[in-house]
Amino acid sequence: MDTPCRLDALAGRDTHCSEQRCPFWEPGGAALAGRCVFDRVDLAGRSGFVAELLHIRNLLTTAAPGNDERDAWHQFHQLLNESGEE
Repeated sequence: MDTPCRLDALAGRDTHCSEQRCPFWEPGGAALAGRCVFDRVDLAGRSGFVAELLHIRNLLTTAAPGNDERDAWHQFHQLLNESGEE
């Protein structure tokens, strides 16, 4: 099934969710289906935050294993912590 990517949709893009190929995908298990970690997060009106998430997703999907990937995850966690201060 082709599910639209929620982050891309919020940024005005029409793309399909890449599911397991996306670093923001949460795999399912025996009882729950897989889903995007941002499915239940209200991101309406937060275009700057969405843009940063898309940037970090790009860094994570293109990062070489090792330091680049760790740096991208660090940037992601830092962004999440800063977003709670609003």
